[in-house]
Amino acid sequence: MMANLSPRHKHSDLFVHNGSEYQRRVGPGRAHTHCFISWSPVYAGSSAAHHEYARALARAGHVVTVVGRGEEPPHHSEKNLYIYPIRANARYETAAHGEFLVAAARHLRMQQYDFVDAMLSPGIGVLPLAARRYNKAVWVLHIRTSAIQHSLGGWFRNALARVELNLFDAATIIDRNIAPLLFISGKKSESLLELPLGVNPERMKACDDQRNVLFGENIEGKKILIYVGKTDPTRRLDRMIEAFAIIKQKYADVMLAIVGGGGDAGVLKATARKFNVLDSVILCGYVDYSQVSRYISSADIALTYIPISPTYQWQPALKALEYLQIGLPQVATATSANAKYIEHEVNGLLASDEPDQFADQVMRLLEDQSLYDAIKHGCSRGIEKHYWGNIAEQKLIPFYDRLFPVTTK
Repeated sequence: MMANLSPRHKHSDLFVHNGSEYQRRVGPGRAHTHCFISWSPVYAGSSAAHHEYARALARAGHVVTVVGRGEEPPHHSEKNLYIYPIRANARYETAAHGEFLVAAARHLRMQQYDFVDAMLSPGIGVLPLAARRYNKAVWVLHIRTSAIQHSLGGWFRNALARVELNLFDAATIIDRNIAPLLFISGKKSESLLELPLGVNPERMKACDDQRNVLFGENIEGKKILIYVGKTDPTRRLDRMIEAFAIIKQKYADVMLAIVGGGGDAGVLKATARKFNVLDSVILCGYVDYSQVSRYISSADIALTYIPISPTYQWQPALKALEYLQIGLPQVATATSANAKYIEHEVNGLLASDEPDQFADQVMRLLEDQSLYDAIKHGCSRGIEKHYWGNIAEQKLIPFYDRLFPVTTK
């Protein structure tokens, strides 16, 4: 079954444009038209950069269409921001991904943009191959991750990303240090714009403590440790649960809440049972991104646990920034990426990923109220520079302004 591409939407004058005419109408360096394309759902928290940078550009006056997976009809999300969902209904994900790319290419052949912003996923190079002839945009690839699996399949995905990079005019990368994992080096690496993660202060606001509602009626008087993120096996959450078991031996009143999906809940339960802490582990499962701040605000300490490994060393955790924004003290594994955002004993604690050493740092926050209060106060220090809108204004928009004249000479 082919992807169900929503009927071609009726673009108003706001959306129908020719690059040179748009440049003449609004003036150089002032506004561009963009199409952000990602295999991720249009509103998923996991594709924060996909939607948040699009939203920041729209608020800066640029006209943006977001193309991603979704079921609803095309619609305006807010001024200058248009959501264009594509329904890919194939039974298997690989086939659905292919259907999505076919539908996205069809859209790009029908609509003109100044920039096509594509989020890296396997096969994304099909889009410039299929539509560049019809769409004279500047094609920008956004690299937000490398393959997480350290395997032959992961090697192939990284190698494919390097090949697909050559099909685009320019590219950004979440951290330049992951470029070698993608076989990118030399001048090609230097040409990439480093575009980091950000946080949305409107969506990540501290809320009232609702722990009894979210975590159960018997939670009163307990200290809540919270992990928010994917639960797939590559995250090695078995080691985090082992650390929690060490903490539990000394602090009987602590509970661990795990918020997120992507893994097998049965495996997490089996791990908790193995360490005799099953009754103290709350598996919340997948939570809609709009509700995540309620869970974070209802906890006492955040656990930003990421394995310290080559694939994760430079892969930042979005939640680290969101904990800072809400003001929740956190213990994070000391990956180079986490250390970019967390200053030890100032706005959080950095720890080894070894269960006993990670547990020691968590227990410091449980034992030392003055340290806890100081870190809580330090969470807000410099957080504004990590707001999506500020990053877009300082890095992304000037990047586009430098690229756009290439298409109008």
